Amino acid sequence: MGRGTTHRTLTHDKDGVTGELYSPAAGTPSRHGVLLIGGSEGGVSTRYVAALLASHGYPALAVGYFALPGLPATLHDIPIEYFAQAARLLPGPVRVVGYSRGTEAALLLSALYSDLVDETMVCAPADRVWGAFPTPGNAWTFHGKPQTRIPFAAIRARTLAVAGSDDRLWPSAAAADTIKRRTSGDAIVFPGAGHEVCGVPYLATSSALVHPVAGVLIELGGTPQANEAARRDSWRRLLSLLRR
Repeated sequence: MGRGTTHRTLTHDKDGVTGELYSPAAGTPSRHGVLLIGGSEGGVSTRYVAALLASHGYPALAVGYFALPGLPATLHDIPIEYFAQAARLLPGPVRVVGYSRGTEAALLLSALYSDLVDETMVCAPADRVWGAFPTPGNAWTFHGKPQTRIPFAAIRARTLAVAGSDDRLWPSAAAADTIKRRTSGDAIVFPGAGHEVCGVPYLATSSALVHPVAGVLIELGGTPQANEAARRDSWRRLLSLLRR
């Protein structure tokens, strides 16, 4: 957090959403807010990115949507309306950044609430809707109905898809290309990088980890050098996208 940056924890009971809201220092020129949606790790995994963005002058909300008090225990039947409610807590239209499984929510939000979203960045993305995790069922709902596909034609926001050529968790490079074609957006695939192509730059990255929800070792791919270089580049691209 930069000098003057402030932070407030949001709770489901009080605010309608759970997350960490970071605001720029007083006197900072007014800018669009940024909604950050993490992946299948649950909790509020994007708080440090939100703090860093607020330090650059952008109000940012790292939203949690499962594995937190008052929320579902797993990624199962998560309403897209919940993310719209989170977006409305920020100066709009918002910019949405999704990571891994959170890219599905980011794209669905951009399609189903196109008036709320101006820019969408998806990191290590999916180009389809996957099932619940780690249990069977549906991951996302809208008006109580399961969402089984991403209606790309309804997305009006400009999109940027970021992936690594060595993602061993799922085929995010191919998904990035599909998102580019289906939304007339942009895509970048970093050679030799794995699943962790976005996040706070200048820090160590990992090519494997024990999943905090599933409790199993998962391969993320990439080398530490390629992953860190991708994070630095994707961070610059995110700031450039926000300045547009």
